[in-house]
Amino acid sequence: FLRFTSNDNNNHNDNGNDNQSTPATKRKSTLQIVHDGRLLTAHELRKNHASSLSLSKPILVVDTPTSIGMQVPKGSSSRKHNKKGSSSSSSSQKLFTVRDLANIVGHHYPVSVIDVALQEELEGWTLEDLVDYFEDEDRHATGQRYASSSSSPSNHLPQSLVSTRCNRPRRRAADKACTLVDKQRPKVLNQISMEFSRTPLRQYVSSPQFVRELDWIDKIWPQELRDQEDYPVVQYYCLTSTGG
Repeated sequence: FLRFTSNDNNNHNDNGNDNQSTPATKRKSTLQIVHDGRLLTAHELRKNHASSLSLSKPILVVDTPTSIGMQVPKGSSSRKHNKKGSSSSSSSQKLFTVRDLANIVGHHYPVSVIDVALQEELEGWTLEDLVDYFEDEDRHATGQRYASSSSSPSNHLPQSLVSTRCNRPRRRAADKACTLVDKQRPKVLNQISMEFSRTPLRQYVSSPQFVRELDWIDKIWPQELRDQEDYPVVQYYCLTSTGG
């Protein structure tokens, strides 16, 4: 597993003389930290030395995606959310949104969408439907109201009020209130399992270089079968999720 963190102070020298001489921390640690993405290579992963990287443990890359040969799409939206959930504009970073995805792949492209609460798949959805869901201002407003009400101290009754002789009427009233709140809560939907290798989005995304060098489909699958598009289509997936 890979996870990236920003490191604005991480400068690379063209002559390869980096302050970080070893690819990662000790392998006996649970997490392997890579400060220079250029050191994360297929050759390094093939080694079996105690100081080399291993695919058996998570890897934290404290560098940019481009440092490991990874290509990610550029977004068109400058809106970002802070920790309190409010949005603000930022000119330094453009976010890749669901609308950007639909503009590239096609608004009528079918997608698999699941209701998180019920764990049920919703049939007949397209990327256009997903854009409408993500950009629904009423859903955002309802979600913010629900988050504010659920975090209010008045909604958390002390245990002394629950364990009284009158607990049965209060319990029924609480159940009714919870049912009402659930009806008011906006649905949380996730879009899952969209493999986009054969869509225009593939032109904007490339997996890390070391992944491509170790990929059995790219390296071992017969080329004549690939030319006939007879190969496992499992290399590039897109998933979108909402908070809540």
